[in-house]
Amino acid sequence: MKKFLSLALLLSFLSSNTLAFASSISQNNQVIKKSTLEAKLKEAEELYEKLEFDKALKILKELEKQYPNNPKVLFLLGKVLYDLGNYGEATKYFEKLIKINPNNSEYYFWAAKAYLKLGNLDKALLYVKHALKLKEDARYYNLLGLIYVAKGDLKKAEEAYKKAIKLNPEFADAYYNLGVLYLLQGKQNLAEKYFKKAIALAPKKALYHLKLAELYKKQGRLKEAIEQLLEALKYQEATALAYLNIALTYYQNKEYDKALEYAQKALLLNPEYYEAYILIGNIYEKKHMYDLAEMAYKTALQIATSQGDKLKIFDAGVLLGSLYYKMGLWDASVVTFKSLIPINPKAPIIYYYLSLNYEKLGFEKAAEAEKETLEALLRELRQEKLHAKTQEEKNEKQNLIDKIENFLEKLKEKF
Repeated sequence: MKKFLSLALLLSFLSSNTLAFASSISQNNQVIKKSTLEAKLKEAEELYEKLEFDKALKILKELEKQYPNNPKVLFLLGKVLYDLGNYGEATKYFEKLIKINPNNSEYYFWAAKAYLKLGNLDKALLYVKHALKLKEDARYYNLLGLIYVAKGDLKKAEEAYKKAIKLNPEFADAYYNLGVLYLLQGKQNLAEKYFKKAIALAPKKALYHLKLAELYKKQGRLKEAIEQLLEALKYQEATALAYLNIALTYYQNKEYDKALEYAQKALLLNPEYYEAYILIGNIYEKKHMYDLAEMAYKTALQIATSQGDKLKIFDAGVLLGSLYYKMGLWDASVVTFKSLIPINPKAPIIYYYLSLNYEKLGFEKAAEAEKETLEALLRELRQEKLHAKTQEEKNEKQNLIDKIENFLEKLKEKF
């Protein structure tokens, strides 16, 4: 009997210890799982902050398999997809999060941002308003303003931006967006005021300097525009487009050497930059360095041809053909302009220059024939204008009519 009791007690002891040990292992596993999740999430968050979205996405997709309903995983995943430009996929995660916790304003805010990017303005508006019901936040009002601008309701947009500023007077984006709104409305003084406020709050935000530069260019304040463009360059990645923008502004300000310097910097970053070669051609033409201008236009033409871009081919061809006329290379100009006829047979500038070239070459009948082609185009356009259905169409036809009349007037003066 004693042996039986001892055995029973031993089994009982072993059983209870086994259960305790199993429970301990389970708890340890859960702790390990939790610490692994936290470590991986932290790694993904750090990558997200560094803008290494692809790497963050890879980690988060693996975590999603193990934790399909973890809000932290799903939320960061949605934000990463948003920043990668995958707005449709991002909304699925934000929608799922809203179902998990319908009282989290951030989920509605991010969903609204994604729907705005997708052009679903009604849904964006609905979600940001829901976010504001849950919590008043300057970022939410700023987003509300952006949505109203997209919907064309500028008055409500202005109210929203002002509410954002009232809630957070240090919110640079709201000042910037209000400046953009005033620029849209033609209120340039107010736009300048708010761009400057945004810059004062966030002086290292390149976008703010670029927008102020755009305003200054519109006002003809080119030196100030250049200052802002150069300031922006300090805080953004040096791109070919950034250099070209500076070059174009120097060109407009007739600072041709500086324009050339920055156009060449653009080419160092993008050797196939069509627009940079066109600008360089313009600069050399202004400096009466026609051989260098010819080289630049020819390179632009080659790039456009390799890209199969007919509009660019036409524009480069016109510049090259008109340069040849200026240089007295009338035969070359004729060949160049004739090559453009298949691209745009109704372009008045072709027949204007052909007529000029033939006159210089002493081919009077050919010159007169090209002039008659212009007159025929003029009659045709006048008829087309009469039958135009929209005002936009009528304006387009009238612009061409004005151009041809101007060309014919010039030809009359020359012959």
